[in-house]
Amino acid sequence: MPAAVKDAFKAKHPGMTVKQWELDNGKYEADFMKGKAKYTAVFSTEGLWLITGTELKTSAIPKIF
Repeated sequence: MPAAVKDAFKAKHPGMTVKQWELDNGKYEADFMKGKAKYTAVFSTEGLWLITGTELKTSAIPKIF
């Protein structure tokens, strides 16, 4: 794990603890919990933050129509 990736995670998500790191298609994915929600943050090998996301339950999506 490159130090730049670890440092970028700490800067983007201070106080969060990574449960699991995974290298997927040349990008590092960090799984972590924030409250009761599971998040994944994605970084390049140089430590550039790309995206952070979470899964939503279908029931959490508002009905518009």
